[in-house]
Amino acid sequence: RLGLRREGHFIKHKFFKRDAQGNPIWTDTYLYAMLAEEWPVK
Repeated sequence: RLGLRREGHFIKHKFFKRDAQGNPIWTDTYLYAMLAEEWPVK
């Protein structure tokens, strides 16, 4: 585990392809983050 937490969920955020009719195929995007003081020190 990396210790990240999910901060955001962007629904239909981006599209990279189109279907046979030319409509965009949308994808969701998740944003993960960690506070600086939570960063593991080795």
